[in-house]
Amino acid sequence: MVAPNKEALLLPLDFLAAVDSWFKVLLPKIYPWLYHNGGNIISIQVENEYGSYRACDSSYMRHLAGLFRALLGEKILLFTTDGPEGLQCGSLQGLYTTVDFGPADNMTKIFTLLRKYEPHGPLVISEYYTGWLDYWGQNHSTWSVSAVTKGLENMLELGASVNMYMFHGGTNFGYWNGADKKGRFLPITTSYDYDAPISEAGDPTPKLFALRNVISKVGHLLAFLDLLCPHGPINSTLPMTFEAVKQDHGFMLYRTYLTHAIFEPTPFWVPNNGVHDRAYVMVDGVFQGVLERNMRDKLFLMGKLGSKLDILLENMGRLSFGSNSSDFKGQVWINGFNLGRYWTTRGPQQTLYVPRFLLFPKGALNRITLLELENVPLQPQVQFLDKPILNSTLHGLRINSLSADTLSASEPMELSGH
Repeated sequence: MVAPNKEALLLPLDFLAAVDSWFKVLLPKIYPWLYHNGGNIISIQVENEYGSYRACDSSYMRHLAGLFRALLGEKILLFTTDGPEGLQCGSLQGLYTTVDFGPADNMTKIFTLLRKYEPHGPLVISEYYTGWLDYWGQNHSTWSVSAVTKGLENMLELGASVNMYMFHGGTNFGYWNGADKKGRFLPITTSYDYDAPISEAGDPTPKLFALRNVISKVGHLLAFLDLLCPHGPINSTLPMTFEAVKQDHGFMLYRTYLTHAIFEPTPFWVPNNGVHDRAYVMVDGVFQGVLERNMRDKLFLMGKLGSKLDILLENMGRLSFGSNSSDFKGQVWINGFNLGRYWTTRGPQQTLYVPRFLLFPKGALNRITLLELENVPLQPQVQFLDKPILNSTLHGLRINSLSADTLSASEPMELSGH
């Protein structure tokens, strides 16, 4: 008689059958959207904090990993996430190990422990707690802005990858609130606001703007050039026009390096109206000013030998009438569609027209994306109006929560800044 595998006894067959049945429906739907298939899913988590489960059941984890790979292929990157105390039972060889914790925890101690289970690759925090949930009969949980932002800053300085939980608060509608048992029964409230950077109602909070300031120190647009231009730069002795690189509109980044040091402020100008539109000038990533066609004021620059000079040129529009007709991002997108340029400080146009077909059906959220090039306001303000403002340069604005059921057939969008 062969003795049964004690570990296998931890796996209820009816439970595993239900798990297999569910994933055999779900995972094939995900397969086309994996990163190596051209989609945007770069990795998939196996279970959640299973190391905290008292059984320490690694055979169950191996079963799941095998099921995921059988249905998604061997290329898929699978990972686990656990609190520091759950890493021993939750991690599994062959799955990438990540960790979760909050700003009050000892980050150095946790990362040292994480390296025991994941010695190679980036440090990944799958859940960095920005707040905490509430229980009936207790006070609303709040976590200080300074503690959350300081923890994030320390992790980013280490080059760690961070996913914030929660970033956007939520609601436990109906009977979906759940409960915890920490010595005693603790039912969770209907609200899952979580003191998150974006509130339960979708409003930005001071925590959001503080976190944004931290991220802005390490996340710059020009740091993503390899993604924006996957084929790499075009090398040339002299700057090339948009047409020469077969780009009809948008932006072009011109980059060079100073061949000698410039110790005194020196005028910088492109002769013969070489900047035909509008250019944003940076030295070693620091914004210096704007060059614009027919603008009389010059920029004065300094730099060290080898300093990086970047000129981000924005195409403002082609000449359609008048002499020199051969003359060669603020921008707004709504649900992925580019509405065009806003430039309210210059005017006269203060609104952008939003056709009804761009808006999602009633009940769905509409995504508005702003690319602000010069003066990012502390709280970007967007409002839908029933009439356009096409002949003004100054107008007071407020931010509204946006959803499809608040919008009429077609409404202009009002924006502040440029």
